[in-house]
Amino acid sequence: MAKQEKLLFDYEEYFNEMLKDIAIMMFSTRHPGYQFVFYLNALYNIQLERLKNITLNNKAGDINATLYHHKDNVSHQTFMLLDIGHDMSGRLKNTIFDKTLLVFGADAISMAENIYDDLETSATQSIDQEHELLRQSFINKGLIEYALFDFSDPDNPETTYFKNSRPSPDLLKKQQKFLKEQRTFICDLLLNLDDLLPDYEEE
Repeated sequence: MAKQEKLLFDYEEYFNEMLKDIAIMMFSTRHPGYQFVFYLNALYNIQLERLKNITLNNKAGDINATLYHHKDNVSHQTFMLLDIGHDMSGRLKNTIFDKTLLVFGADAISMAENIYDDLETSATQSIDQEHELLRQSFINKGLIEYALFDFSDPDNPETTYFKNSRPSPDLLKKQQKFLKEQRTFICDLLLNLDDLLPDYEEE
């Protein structure tokens, strides 16, 4: 009897394709989840709602997290925010971010870039005073760090987190390790959220 051929799913290729169209932004904050979501919703009209608590399974151990979600059928965008809280014992080793925002769908990258650019804007450049007051409150009351991540090219991941454009070889090695850890975290997250991932092509 011939041995039955075992077909293995190529997760690496699967993630390489998926990460081309997902915008990723990570935050280090002092904000509790509900407060952080309030600011995102009010500032950027996202309408996130708490969906459920999940356990994120990964090689470094299980992480208890809260998931916030919003699907906009008009703009064909889906937003997912994972809040892993402030208890360092529940985080991935070396993870400095407690909140991760994923944007799927039409113009996802532009949406995330708009949020990042808005947070980087100096107060004197803002025209909308109500938005500016809320933005300053968001930043000053608990936003520590934030960064965009681009894992669309598995061989050349990018992030706004590193400001040094010409790092030393040793620093470059540390940066690459950091990016690999963050990519692994995102891939683990996508596996855990597989049943919620949108498929706008089928729709």
